[in-house]
Amino acid sequence: PNRPGLQVTHLNRDGQGGLAMRREDIKAGVFRPGHILPTMTLDELADIEIAAAIERGERAKAAELEPKGPRRIEQLERDGEEDNAELVDQAAYKDREWDEWREENPRGCGNKAGKRF
Repeated sequence: PNRPGLQVTHLNRDGQGGLAMRREDIKAGVFRPGHILPTMTLDELADIEIAAAIERGERAKAAELEPKGPRRIEQLERDGEEDNAELVDQAAYKDREWDEWREENPRGCGNKAGKRF
């Protein structure tokens, strides 16, 4: 049998949000990819990534120069600042607080799944 194939000339449901497709619309959408195409070139993406990397580097440098909280005694000795009495006092308080915390929370006393009260 020599029958012609199915042809869609138009779908019409105008008005309240229905279908309205014509043959030209269907033809135009045949060879379109099923995924979203990129919106920028690789050069544009590279420029954005380089700018972000430079900004991260600048923030890291600024964070290094910024004074941090009190350091431990070992860090002061390593940096050669063990002669500064104020820094040594701050480090001693920090080390004491850490020691107290370690005594209050011995290793293995955390929330274990198999441990029932």
